[in-house]
Amino acid sequence: MKKLKLYGFNNLTKSLSFNIYDICYAKSPQERMEYISYIDHQYNSKRLTEILTNLTEMIGARVLNISGQDYDPQGASVT
Repeated sequence: MKKLKLYGFNNLTKSLSFNIYDICYAKSPQERMEYISYIDHQYNSKRLTEILTNLTEMIGARVLNISGQDYDPQGASVT
């Protein structure tokens, strides 16, 4: 796969951020619970870490530190 060339960064600090949105209209409480379960599985901190590391490999970057957190009742973040 061809690497993307990044422009406008200095040699001291390079930063990358992205957001993932997954939206669903649930018609019933059962569909809502199934969607929440799907989101918790697809976008937990372990999976987000995999996405982050795969993305940095694609652009030829190096990750210095990763911090991840899963939230209750749902949600996760990785920085």
